[in-house]
Amino acid sequence: LLFDEQLFEELVKLLDDLFPGSLHIRLLGAGGAADAVVWQAAREHHCVLVIKDEDFIAWAFCAEPLPRSSGCGWGTVRRHTTTGSGGAGR
Repeated sequence: LLFDEQLFEELVKLLDDLFPGSLHIRLLGAGGAADAVVWQAAREHHCVLVIKDEDFIAWAFCAEPLPRSSGCGWGTVRRHTTTGSGGAGR
């Protein structure tokens, strides 16, 4: 895995047992790099790119595809409920 700058560097250590050899863009000396540089680093290191940046995801649709990539989303999750018969939450 190659973690983008918006994700914590500690993820490399935390996930090492599941994904040995994972990298973080800052640990590669490319902190603050343009999206194209991050994309190229993932290609060169044969990594799945893990990103949180929505703008990056939009940009990626126009770029030459990576073998694999993954987007992350964290934030507030809303719970929707219905009323009436069978009013279970979704």
